[in-house]
Amino acid sequence: MGKQEGKLSLEEIPDPEMRALAQYLQSKAPPGRLPGRQHLDPTEISKFLAGIVLYDVERKDGIIRLRVRVWGTRVTDLMGRDCTGCYVDEMQPSALMQPVAAALRSVVETARLHYWERPVQFSGRGFLSYRRLALPMARDGETVDMVLGYFKAVSEVPARPLAAAPEGPTMPRGAPLRGIDGTAEGNI
Repeated sequence: MGKQEGKLSLEEIPDPEMRALAQYLQSKAPPGRLPGRQHLDPTEISKFLAGIVLYDVERKDGIIRLRVRVWGTRVTDLMGRDCTGCYVDEMQPSALMQPVAAALRSVVETARLHYWERPVQFSGRGFLSYRRLALPMARDGETVDMVLGYFKAVSEVPARPLAAAPEGPTMPRGAPLRGIDGTAEGNI
């Protein structure tokens, strides 16, 4: 967890598969601009599709919200549910989703990619470490209106049984939360 997290350059993305997706997206962008959804060709990235999440960016009264437009089948398997149509800030449990929402808003506000690797506790399962890459996209090349997320399971290890865990992903007690810049923010 967290050896390289936060806002990274393309070359600093530690996972080669994720770096390849980011390079593909960058190659589709007009010079000096961000790529938009119109630049994506699903046939060129078919090997990535199951792990992709597309978030629509909604802005209202100075507030940024992200809503899931596309939720890949691998992500459903990883998270244990399909969140298509859900707002990130309304997903449960909120203790897990608050740092996720903050990281995604940072991608929107800074137009810079974000990477992290985290262990997540799932109801009825052990700890699962996953990597997530979030890439800014802009139809007009400037204003981020979509975030492309890519999720990848890294490892699954047995964990001690927990008492009735809530539905969906949760962070284990005492797990350090990392900020969008990779610094520790405390424990839950």
